[in-house]
Amino acid sequence: MPSFRGTVVNHQIILVVQVSKPSLKPEERSEGLSFRALLDTGATITAVSQNVVDGLNLHPHGWQPVQGVHGIVNTPTYALNLAVPITEHVMSRRGAAFKTFSRGANLEVAMLNAQPQTFDVLLGMDLLEDFHLTMHADQFIISN
Repeated sequence: MPSFRGTVVNHQIILVVQVSKPSLKPEERSEGLSFRALLDTGATITAVSQNVVDGLNLHPHGWQPVQGVHGIVNTPTYALNLAVPITEHVMSRRGAAFKTFSRGANLEVAMLNAQPQTFDVLLGMDLLEDFHLTMHADQFIISN
């Protein structure tokens, strides 16, 4: 079974993901850009920072109310593809293995209300519900 192993650092699961604009045509798909992501099983939706929006030149797809620590905020949503490195899968041109987490070609994500210092993508349960997360001591494994 393909899986990704990593180490929990400062009580956070941080990994590098690739984000790209969605495309249904294989010839138009790009490898995307790499961003640090925080895996958050307490978040119901996946969200991205302004760095991701600017880096991919994304345009709002819609609006969604998001419940945060300080209440509900209406935030723009964006359509994108998201991939996380997993072994035993297709190799990219740069030599890293990637397994697409999104269901289908597009994933709709919200805008983060703040610019975190340690990550640009918050991986929520909308993305992770079809995967298995195992944690033991300071190690984690993500598999499907």
